[in-house]
Amino acid sequence: MESSNQKPRLYMYDNLKFFLIVLVVIGHTITSDVVQNSTLKSMFIFIYSFHMPLFLFISGLFQNKNSNTLNRKKIVTYIILGLMVKMLVMFIDGILFTSRPKFSLFNEDGLFWYLFVLAYYNVICYILRKMDKSLVFFLSMLLALLIGYDDSIGDFLCLSRAIVFFPFYYVGFCLTPKQVMDFCNKKTMWIPSILLVFIWLVVTTVYIDDIYTLRGLFTGRNSYNDISKECDMLDRLIATIISGIVSLSFICISVNFNRYIPIVSNIGQRTLQIYFWHSILLKLLRYLTVFERLEDRFPNLCWILFIVIGIAITLCLSMNIFNKPIKYIMNSIDV
Repeated sequence: MESSNQKPRLYMYDNLKFFLIVLVVIGHTITSDVVQNSTLKSMFIFIYSFHMPLFLFISGLFQNKNSNTLNRKKIVTYIILGLMVKMLVMFIDGILFTSRPKFSLFNEDGLFWYLFVLAYYNVICYILRKMDKSLVFFLSMLLALLIGYDDSIGDFLCLSRAIVFFPFYYVGFCLTPKQVMDFCNKKTMWIPSILLVFIWLVVTTVYIDDIYTLRGLFTGRNSYNDISKECDMLDRLIATIISGIVSLSFICISVNFNRYIPIVSNIGQRTLQIYFWHSILLKLLRYLTVFERLEDRFPNLCWILFIVIGIAITLCLSMNIFNKPIKYIMNSIDV
């Protein structure tokens, strides 16, 4: 029971995070299988157009904005967890795939960039906390558009993704959870939001071959030259606007679910442990060629099976046993 002086929990964010972490897992199950299957291509573009921008927006939303001290423990935790899962996956590659393990301390082309980027953002937003917010957003947006012309950055220190996605995190940092909820909690927002999501879903399904080049923009790690010779900052701006509109639409929809939902709300509070462990479990499934077999045997239904697997992995990794190592690491850090 919540005390009278304690703010009531806004469960809409827990429920939204559950939805997003399921999409993260599903998105990573189909990453290597999208080339051959148009339905999986559509799923990939639809999911990647908003799931990480929205996740980062929510992370920024809940960063402590009033503290005059840097939360060094949280920053170190993100970095240690990122390095640990990176090393675990490296050893699995060496053992299961009988290949020479590859490890790069400063380059990250895997699934762990999110942890490192969160560490960056916590430091950056702390440093910039007293600067004019409009100016910071404008400069960060400009840098996100210009970075695509630099072919040399890419996966080095996750810099490309860190720069491309920072505007989403920073907008969240500039707002409060209550402000966002009050803005979206309007009857006039509900129907347009559902309509916009539906339209984008139709576009990603019907016109997938025409818009599939957006893949390189939505992932945030590619330069314009890596995507296509015609790609430029206007394409990045369009992709960013799409991500913003779809993300806002899902927030407006989630406002109507601002209540405790058994299992869903609980799992939404455990997304860090799911994110940490899911890449390891996916490696094991790929070693068993589970996804390839499903696509070969059920080419028209594999997308449904991938969704089921994504939900099952999320439910499995939300169990308390997977939280204990994470909690032990966090409690061991004293900085």
